[in-house]
Amino acid sequence: MAQHSEIEWVEQIKSGDKSAEEAVFRRFQDEIRTMVRVRMHRESEENQADTLAKINEGILLSLRKGSFDPEKGKSLGAFIAGIVYNTIAMYFRKKKQERKYFDPGSPDDHPEPAVAAKPLNLMISREQQFRVKACLAQLNTNYATALTLRFHQDLSIGDIAEMLDMERRRVSERINYALKLLLKCLQGKS
Repeated sequence: MAQHSEIEWVEQIKSGDKSAEEAVFRRFQDEIRTMVRVRMHRESEENQADTLAKINEGILLSLRKGSFDPEKGKSLGAFIAGIVYNTIAMYFRKKKQERKYFDPGSPDDHPEPAVAAKPLNLMISREQQFRVKACLAQLNTNYATALTLRFHQDLSIGDIAEMLDMERRRVSERINYALKLLLKCLQGKS
């Protein structure tokens, strides 16, 4: 009987019956939530909720377009579980891709300055400003540009990478090295 009602639900969903959609979600929602909680237990509740919403949307779209075929011998529960696991796997693949160029020592991993942060020229004396400008002038143009874009124009590593057509990692390396050179100059070791 359960298989028969599942097939009826799917046919009703394909025809646009909202009550059949609700019936499917009432039947499987607890299992779906449990799968999300178990597989994503280290993720924030917000990310879990977003993923759950994508799963629900994916289930509805798949059922509406007729992707579930009971003739293949798979139950509706197994079909839904497949969508759940695939959606969660896509979440982790996307997360891994976004972290692909993660550099734990890069300035990009530190919080951006607050909107109301004081400009650098208000935080250091006029004499120090002249020393910094003089040392910047001594740097290679590539290093001076990277520092200027990052700290004077307050651009993110990603924005600078896009602007200079470089990898984020390379921009971080350039800024870190330029900071070392600048510090060396300011300390009078150049």
